[in-house]
Amino acid sequence: MLAALFLPGTFSGTLYRRNLKIEAKLLLTICILNVIPRRGDKQEVRYPEIPVIYLLLHGSPRFPIRYLIMNHVWICHNKVGTNIILHCRIIKGLLKQFKAITSEDMGAPKRHKPFDIRRMGVGWTYDELERYHKLNSEGQRWRALKVVARALLPGEEDEPESEDEPPEWG
Repeated sequence: MLAALFLPGTFSGTLYRRNLKIEAKLLLTICILNVIPRRGDKQEVRYPEIPVIYLLLHGSPRFPIRYLIMNHVWICHNKVGTNIILHCRIIKGLLKQFKAITSEDMGAPKRHKPFDIRRMGVGWTYDELERYHKLNSEGQRWRALKVVARALLPGEEDEPESEDEPPEWG
């Protein structure tokens, strides 16, 4: 599982975010920004995050996310000095799904910053081309074809791969 998420030879000892493959690093960034926020060190990958990232990338092994969240909340609750309950958005969604709360119930207002791929924080650069989205993080490059990309015309060449790009990108 670790070999599928981390760069070769970097998954022993302390697991650092900079050693993740770019796809796994992108998923971890999205999770930290919007799903499982952290107050502490964001440079290390925590062991409970590994199966979640692996599941999102590969679709298996399947595990009950509700159990994982409630187990994590229980651990946080029992930790001395912890004053934050993680996974609050997911828990609220589960409570609504099982009709424990309704949309009319008013909670405490909380500032929420929507996810924007153009502003993912330090260490990320994003470029949008006609047919591709390009991400760069700490020397790793990733190119994804847009969902609404137009088909190439006969004889038309595609945009260059990352290795063929000019040196100013990245």
